[in-house]
Amino acid sequence: MGQVSIAKSILHYFFLAFTPLVLAGLIQAGLTSRIYYGAPFAWNHSVIYVATDSMVSDKPDALAVGTGIVIERAPVTSLSIGDIITFYDENISAMNTHRIIQIHEEDGILHFKTRADNVSSTLYLYDGESFDQSHYIGKVVFSSPLLGKLLTAFSLQASAMSCVNDPGSGMLYIYFFILPMLIVFLFSLGKLFFGIKHFIQQDEKAFEAYLKNRGLENATSKQKDRFKKEFEKDAERKEAREEERKQSGKLGLAICLR
Repeated sequence: MGQVSIAKSILHYFFLAFTPLVLAGLIQAGLTSRIYYGAPFAWNHSVIYVATDSMVSDKPDALAVGTGIVIERAPVTSLSIGDIITFYDENISAMNTHRIIQIHEEDGILHFKTRADNVSSTLYLYDGESFDQSHYIGKVVFSSPLLGKLLTAFSLQASAMSCVNDPGSGMLYIYFFILPMLIVFLFSLGKLFFGIKHFIQQDEKAFEAYLKNRGLENATSKQKDRFKKEFEKDAERKEAREEERKQSGKLGLAICLR
């Protein structure tokens, strides 16, 4: 039973410590989804999946249909030819994920050209026009077919012509990120509330025992208010004595160690 209590305490404090991360993630996802064309980022990363065959090829980093990808908000200056990036494509009015084939700078602004790996893809026809760095969303840093299966199971599929990445896949963060973290946050808040409630109840029981030991159960409300103050002062004195005893013990131990 003791081990169970310890485990519950550890879990409780873990949830409380995790709460700031929950709030930070919720705020980040909410703000960045408006900034980065509907892609919600948390801690500089977002998760989407490939919805068309435009990146299918024999290259080692090719992206098959349904592959889940993690994109990072890598600095635009760190991008190089050959990187696969996600960007807002004005030709299809949606997010797209293709390989960089050209980078040039004009008046301090970087411009990119991208190309689909699959020349047979319909989206290949839309490639070739350059776009500036304001359309850049993120760089693909990880891909996994298994991740894609999880994502496509809980996200709306894009039509073959809409975009490489499902623009509705921002809902993924509701299923896989925001919702679980919100549950954790509410659980932590509940634990904190009931912890405070339990502390108050213990304090009330201790005060009732205080009155009973002194035969004051039938005291009036005004009398109880006065006794309550005396009870609280007694409790403060006990805490002070306990703290002094601990400090004396530490001092004695320090003397013995010398």
